[in-house]
Amino acid sequence: MSTLLALYTQAPYWVWLGTAGVFVILALVTGVRSLIWPVLAAVVVAGGDLFGLRLPPTAEVALFLALTTVAFILPKWMTTPHSANVPGLDVSRPRNNGKPHEMGTVDRTSRLVGRIGRTTGEFANGVGRVWIEGAEWAAELESGEDGVPPEAPVRVTRVVGGVRLQVQGLDR
Repeated sequence: MSTLLALYTQAPYWVWLGTAGVFVILALVTGVRSLIWPVLAAVVVAGGDLFGLRLPPTAEVALFLALTTVAFILPKWMTTPHSANVPGLDVSRPRNNGKPHEMGTVDRTSRLVGRIGRTTGEFANGVGRVWIEGAEWAAELESGEDGVPPEAPVRVTRVVGGVRLQVQGLDR
């Protein structure tokens, strides 16, 4: 701890850049993209130290926390149902078993209903995978169907659970 305090006394910007590095590693390991905000806040505080804005350590920590909090809240506050201009997002029409979508999310699966794709392999117990629009999706056959051979055309009839497609086989 005394080494960190000595480093902070000599060159506080390195401590803040190290803090930013820790958040970058956390973001990469966890896949949480919103951890970019503490990274940017730490870089801003480090930049202030680098350019001669010397604040007491408690003030720098408070500035870091304030910048991080504002960065998390501001984008959510600025996005309203009327200003959300996300293609494919219709907040007025409920989806996913009657639940409306959260703001800022795009439902990629509901647009696939009615599309035609092909199976990528044999369906086992009515469950398999299909290739539609450049992506492979988990799929299940409509009830009553026996099976679909590999590379057979299928039509998407509905989305189950938001990630699995229900399909019906088409005649070749």
